[in-house]
Amino acid sequence: NSFCTLLEREAMFKFLGLVLLCGIFIASGYNKVTEPAQAAGLIRKSAFPKYLKLAGDAAGVKIPFGEKESVLFTQAIGGAFLLFAAQVIIGICRGCAAFCLALMVAAITAFMHLNLENPAATEMDQMIHVLKNASIIGGLLYVAATSCCGASACAPKASAEQLKKKKQ
Repeated sequence: NSFCTLLEREAMFKFLGLVLLCGIFIASGYNKVTEPAQAAGLIRKSAFPKYLKLAGDAAGVKIPFGEKESVLFTQAIGGAFLLFAAQVIIGICRGCAAFCLALMVAAITAFMHLNLENPAATEMDQMIHVLKNASIIGGLLYVAATSCCGASACAPKASAEQLKKKKQ
């Protein structure tokens, strides 16, 4: 007479956990795609353009990163957030998508919240963002580690009886 079985409850909690974990990416991704100007301005003021220029100089390539490029870059990040979050929630290559989100959050954290030239000088409010993002990265890595990635890993295993039939 219980409300739901243990397996149903486990599935419900897992799904709710995934939705809550990915909700920030859906909201942020939608905002970055539809209203990119504010986030693009923050990216232009961050350490990212400096390190992008250094990478371009090292490769002998000039990489433009003005207003237009930063808006397109912001929209691309937003689109990736939406795509990967949907994949995590729906379960399409969940582990790979969670890992991609974790990498994106790590990069965003480094460029937007840390003083990369002197990490010890990072302001306290930014360190709180770093810790929050580290928690999100941890959740995403847990999802990545406990989800299959690839058709062979996700495919149901053949029973002993099916294997005997194949051998005959």
